[in-house]
Amino acid sequence: MQPDDSPATTALESRLATLGRVFILALALGVLACLPMLAGGSGGVPGFGGDFSAFWSAGRLALEGRPLAAFDPDTLLELERQAAGIGDVLLWHYPPTWHLAVTPFARLSYPVALVLFLALSLGLWAAALRRLGGPLPGPVFAAFALAPAVWITVGQGQNGLLTGALACLALAGMREGRTGWIALGAGLLVIKPHLGLLLPVALLASGQVRETAAAAAVAVAGIAVSLAAFGPEYWRMLAADGPALGAAMWSGDLWDQQVTPFAALARAGLAPGAALAVHLVLAVGLVALVWRLWRFGGAFEPRAAALLLATPLLPPYAFHYDLCTTAAALLLLYRHIRRTGAGRAELAVLSALFLAPPFHRPLSEALGIGVMAPLLLLGLWVCWRRAHSAVDPRDVLDGETSEVGSTA
Repeated sequence: MQPDDSPATTALESRLATLGRVFILALALGVLACLPMLAGGSGGVPGFGGDFSAFWSAGRLALEGRPLAAFDPDTLLELERQAAGIGDVLLWHYPPTWHLAVTPFARLSYPVALVLFLALSLGLWAAALRRLGGPLPGPVFAAFALAPAVWITVGQGQNGLLTGALACLALAGMREGRTGWIALGAGLLVIKPHLGLLLPVALLASGQVRETAAAAAVAVAGIAVSLAAFGPEYWRMLAADGPALGAAMWSGDLWDQQVTPFAALARAGLAPGAALAVHLVLAVGLVALVWRLWRFGGAFEPRAAALLLATPLLPPYAFHYDLCTTAAALLLLYRHIRRTGAGRAELAVLSALFLAPPFHRPLSEALGIGVMAPLLLLGLWVCWRRAHSAVDPRDVLDGETSEVGSTA
């Protein structure tokens, strides 16, 4: 749907022009954030795409008939060192569904596999984002598709582009009434299930029971295939690995990389147990927020953006390379702003959300508190405010009734 002009076009276009310049700056900063990784690792620190070395090594072990050896740090480190010069092991904490997905890449040499993985990830991400965002001018779409959060994911060789693409595909299916897209997008998030927990909430809240069942069927099929490939012992070893992962979270070694309320509060000095308790209360609130927005209808874009922004906030364990969903949320809010206008406070929040991912880690270290969690919560305030503003009827899903509230 092409954006149309509104009475406040002149003032809004002036603000959007300023925002566009911020986007260009952010894109340049995102590229700069990757330059240290492009130069390669040193002192045992992974270089460009270094996290992919864990994926490739685990896949190589699966091809050798030893998938469970991925849980052995010494075995995994030996392959990671051969592939990318890793000094300290990148531990394996992934479900067998993801292990199965990355195994084919291990048939290739590591450099070729890394390039192919990133190229496919970027292509799928761009296609799904285009489907969700609809027609936009090329430079505008590129600003979101190549947002700073995307460069963080690319630089680390992580799977945030793929999980973001799946979320976009599911939401596009919800908007267009395509059960197959919903089932594939939501169901295949079983590769990283803690990032797909809010999609069933939105589906059930909006009465899409058949679509929820279809997504569950795809997820069960993925688990069944992984069981057939690797056997039930894999799941037992993954469960046994839980305490080690929990200890890493509890110790603080990962807090500067994480974007959750738990990590932000613990980084600020709150006892980990208390930080987790506060996080769980916030998580219940996030589920209630998403349910409320999707239960009672309204403009699609702020509702979908709220789900995407809440996704990395819900689990206590989510990293800065999982923030691609933020770029998709900002694209949706951009489309909404083009029709309805925006205040300075909203634009300031959204600009900060766009710019912040490359600086999350250094700012967290400097300020003593994670910066992304507060920004994501402010982004949810923007979504809530917009979902209760005057609604463009073209943005309401078929069969829904929208609530029109105050625009204040």
